[in-house]
Amino acid sequence: MLKKHIRLSSHQGLSKLLVRYTFYCEICNVKFTDEVAWNKHFTEGPNRHVLMAESRKSKVTEYECTKCLMVIFGDELSLARHISDRSRKDKKNEKKEPQLPEQVKRMFKSVENIEAESMKLLDEANNSLNGKQLTQECCTSLEKALSSVFPGCHVHPFGSRISGLGNEHSDLDVFVDTGDMFLGDKNQDPLAQVQLVRKAAAALTKLREEFQEVCQVPTARTPIVKLYHRKARIECDLSFRHGLSVENTKFIRFCIDIQPITQPFILMLKKWSFYNNLQEHITTYALALLAIFYLQINNYLLSVKKIKELNPAEAQTINGWETINYKMPVHQIKNHVSRYEHSISRLLKDFFDYYSKFDYEKQVVCPLLGYTINKNLFEGKGERLPPVMHTYVQQLSSKEPEQFRINSLFCVQDPFDLSHNLTKACQQGIVAKFKNMCGLSWRHLSSLT
Repeated sequence: MLKKHIRLSSHQGLSKLLVRYTFYCEICNVKFTDEVAWNKHFTEGPNRHVLMAESRKSKVTEYECTKCLMVIFGDELSLARHISDRSRKDKKNEKKEPQLPEQVKRMFKSVENIEAESMKLLDEANNSLNGKQLTQECCTSLEKALSSVFPGCHVHPFGSRISGLGNEHSDLDVFVDTGDMFLGDKNQDPLAQVQLVRKAAAALTKLREEFQEVCQVPTARTPIVKLYHRKARIECDLSFRHGLSVENTKFIRFCIDIQPITQPFILMLKKWSFYNNLQEHITTYALALLAIFYLQINNYLLSVKKIKELNPAEAQTINGWETINYKMPVHQIKNHVSRYEHSISRLLKDFFDYYSKFDYEKQVVCPLLGYTINKNLFEGKGERLPPVMHTYVQQLSSKEPEQFRINSLFCVQDPFDLSHNLTKACQQGIVAKFKNMCGLSWRHLSSLT
């Protein structure tokens, strides 16, 4: 009963323990991953056990290697061979001390170089941002093409090209509203989303002179259509869910307007992440929120909660999540934050120091509050969560509630969709790597004069 219990996915999720033994019969030279099959090997066969010499039969038994999570059936010589093989593998796979990539060292070789690199990335991003004509041309073309299957549809661009965190090579993210979908009131179920993706892909595939490489991704958390717009020379990702991503982009742009250093800060982190091969695991949006959160806790940016308090006018509720009605002028909002007056290298160094010491096991990065919150507060029905998270508590009582993934090793909460952990897919190795690279980067920057 105990063995069955610890193999339950619920136990393994809560305890973070994956109990997956393998079973090796050295007599027959066969391996099993299932204990039932292992038992049948002895009781029902086929096996070679009856062919063993009588002198050896009395010496064989089951040995357990707790390091390899393996059960071995054999004699003492079998165990000795396994230990010898394991030692060779351990030496071969012995982990080297993590090292900062050479590209990061070159980018961070001096304070002057960091400043120059950040200005270069800023110019590239602003050139892309100012190239609104290409973006508009692409959106108009998409809207016209999709109107044949979705009459009266509207497209809303969002993402790094719009927020100021992209460049001329960045994809263009587009939300397609096929009718009363911006607020999440229609076509939100998985089947409807898949149908929209297939219908759009079929229509766009016919227009090969305008759109190329049309590809459906219906199984993603947010199903999308990927394509290449020939005239604008832009790769596009089309989604059909609701307008919350548009609000996410608006929030990042707002933070950049309030504290201008936010833009080069995130752009440098984005390049740092690319050099460390982290970009496939930590998205630009998640990285941006990590940066914004660091500025929030030091009063260089406001929490989402505070921004809402300063803008009390009723805002849109999208798919059950409250957004922000940006009524107060930017110059007035700036009076509520401290102006950052240090160098970009100082900001990067302090960021790396903070996240190299962050308690990933217990804490959640929460831009809504502007400070960390304990993971255990999300347990149950959210009774212990702050009142500002009432929309999350309410959706837990819906027909299809989505629990915030506190079992993940890295927790960054979306500031609007409070059930969404932006880094839930980060495994232990990625979290360790992120933390190590932050520590090494801090040490490297600390050595600069």
